[in-house]
Amino acid sequence: MEKQIKSKSRVSDFGEVYTARKQVTDMVDLVNESASDVNSTVLEPACGNGNFLAETLRRKLDVVKQKYKKITNHRYTSRKSALVILWR
Repeated sequence: MEKQIKSKSRVSDFGEVYTARKQVTDMVDLVNESASDVNSTVLEPACGNGNFLAETLRRKLDVVKQKYKKITNHRYTSRKSALVILWR
């Protein structure tokens, strides 16, 4: 299990608290409709190592992948290529 607090001095000096993957997943589940909407915008002003942004992007990419999974020989079938769709 991942530790929530990596360093007591970092918490007291900077308010820095690490959010474990399970907690991130549970929290993003609460706003899953918005998190999975490829047209929605995500703002994470205190992103630290980007756990919330990465989880949200993973969900958006899954939606794109599902949308294009039946299209064979299409240039947007891979996750890497699907990122292009999100930024157009």
